[in-house]
Amino acid sequence: MSATVAQYPVMAASLGAFRKAHATTEGSERIALVLDMDECLVHTKILSEKKQDYRQDEERPESTNFDYPESFQVVMEDGERVIVNKRPGLDVFLKEASVHFDLYVFTAGLEMYGKPILDVLDPTNTLFKGRFFRTSCTMKRGFFMKDLRSIRSDLSKVVLVDNNPVSFLPQPSNGIPVPSFYDDVHDRTLESLTKVVMTLRNVTDVRPRLHQLFRLADLLAEHRKLLWTIMTSPCCGHSWSDPKVPHLCSMIEPSTTLETVIPSRNKGFAEAIQVFIRIRPLIDRETSNASSSHFIRATSNDTIEVQTAESNIKCKYDAVFGPSMSQEDVYDQVKECTEAFLNGFNATLFAYGQTGSGKSYTMFGAEADISRFRPGLAKSQAGIIPRAIKDIFAGMIKMSSEQECSLYCSFVQIYNENIYDLLRDGNMDKPLTIHEDRTNGIYVEGLSEYVVRSVHDCLALLQCGEENRAVRATHMNLVSSRSHSAFQIFLESKRKDGTLTKSKFNLVDLAGSEKWHGDSAMQYNHVSEMTNINLSLHTLGRCIGALSTKGNSHVPYRDSKLTRLLQDSLGGNTKTRIIATLSPSIDCVDESISTLKFADRAKQVMVCVRVNEQRVIDPAYVDKLEQEINQLRGIISSFGSNNEEASSNQVESQLVKLLKENSELKAQNAKLTKECDERPNNRIGTSPESMDLDRK
Repeated sequence: MSATVAQYPVMAASLGAFRKAHATTEGSERIALVLDMDECLVHTKILSEKKQDYRQDEERPESTNFDYPESFQVVMEDGERVIVNKRPGLDVFLKEASVHFDLYVFTAGLEMYGKPILDVLDPTNTLFKGRFFRTSCTMKRGFFMKDLRSIRSDLSKVVLVDNNPVSFLPQPSNGIPVPSFYDDVHDRTLESLTKVVMTLRNVTDVRPRLHQLFRLADLLAEHRKLLWTIMTSPCCGHSWSDPKVPHLCSMIEPSTTLETVIPSRNKGFAEAIQVFIRIRPLIDRETSNASSSHFIRATSNDTIEVQTAESNIKCKYDAVFGPSMSQEDVYDQVKECTEAFLNGFNATLFAYGQTGSGKSYTMFGAEADISRFRPGLAKSQAGIIPRAIKDIFAGMIKMSSEQECSLYCSFVQIYNENIYDLLRDGNMDKPLTIHEDRTNGIYVEGLSEYVVRSVHDCLALLQCGEENRAVRATHMNLVSSRSHSAFQIFLESKRKDGTLTKSKFNLVDLAGSEKWHGDSAMQYNHVSEMTNINLSLHTLGRCIGALSTKGNSHVPYRDSKLTRLLQDSLGGNTKTRIIATLSPSIDCVDESISTLKFADRAKQVMVCVRVNEQRVIDPAYVDKLEQEINQLRGIISSFGSNNEEASSNQVESQLVKLLKENSELKAQNAKLTKECDERPNNRIGTSPESMDLDRK
């Protein structure tokens, strides 16, 4: 029997011994073994011709199928046929493990896809104590939220087995994460398993170590300044005629060594918010007005002309899309945001305009596609969000050879100035709140984030959120969005050198402004919706106006939930693109001109963007700093004690040794400086007062 086939029986015996070793003497302790469904399966192949399986990390050539004889075919609820291969020895493992543990299984997929597969693995529905699907497996940036906590409270320990490295972050208090059974890096013996488990139980946050590093660096800088003052003091006893002394002092001068302690922060670069104009075609009820098609038109790729009875207005933007431009043409202009997101930049793309002007069509696609959201269907009608999702996964596949990537999604709506989770709160019963801190920036507390592993996963979440969104018939549109929505995608990628990159992509569909129609009766709810939408859009215009005005220090972000949520996108570290949508109808002339004024102000706003990188702190680096501090303290104390026996040669010898160690640190940090982008609150500098003192 090959080593691969034998792994599960070995793991069953190891976990059994682990269970017995940690059980209480009374035998009352209960341990749950929670398996990711991927730990039970090797290779999933979708047979539908037009479907593409984006989980290429587990793709295997057809010639190796003989290694996985336990295969079965599953027909999903939507008619898709899927071939699933069991892990070798799976049945033996599950049987043995069930003796020592209460077995649970979870998958980040939807129940409609996971249940048919689990029904084959556990046909009698007695093997697993519980099954958890996407709705109960909420993951917030790698932290399991509801799944582990929903297991019975009498289970004092939960052994979690998952092949996703992000899942090894700190779990709930009773969680014991275990690496994948099929990770070749780890040995499968009992001793190594126990060691891994006990080590991972003590995983702590890296932030305390980070603060320690900066505290040590501050102390190191202080000691270097003191040493510099002593070395340059006349009472030191050193003669400046000695050619070695000035050279040694220049090597420890604070102004030349501070930047080698902590790598300098990449300040990024400034760019203007790019604004695009899209003119939708006339709809049936507008074609009766012969002058409608001549009221507004694109005269070139970046110029628009508006003709009114009083004047003829020409405006220039980054790009102008006429009524004949396709969805693909629009996406080609803004897909730079997708590429920037994959490269570690934050990005935001939102549609702004009057209700019924084509915002949702631009962002999502045709209404018929919104109800299905299947890759490969009606590609010409797909909006920006489905196209961006497809490109993101294609880019992640290319990056997989050099980086470990994890993708998360959330979907939020702002309705009547309240924030709701579109994926967890379709009835809008639990309004959420916005918070801000130095680590996460602007964030919505309690908003669910789901791990996504394929285009299909993303589109399924998109469909779920759109079905929960608030809509109403308006004067301009039979089905009009009455809430602002933001589909947020988070990417975490870790390179082989340990550099961690985190980026966020906001895809925002704003509700459209609406006029009050005095000749028609409006219900109270409709009036409330219209009032809140118009007020939030007015506040957005005020923020854009303040940001585009030089010398204006106050921006009213807090006057609306919408502007508060978009604060980073409007004036922070985010590449922002705005698509302003217009109706060519003469009846909409006032709203169209208002939209163009907003777009004209927005293109004057400047933002500073940079890659969001952070490097894991190396404990050896901190230890070197501690050693250097101790040596500097020794040198300073030798000067302060006025010990006449310490000759200048001994001091010089100590300095040479210190400089050698400093040169090693300089070489190491020179490399880090090129790779690292420290956060603003982590930057260490020298105050003007101390620098003046150094020059004296």
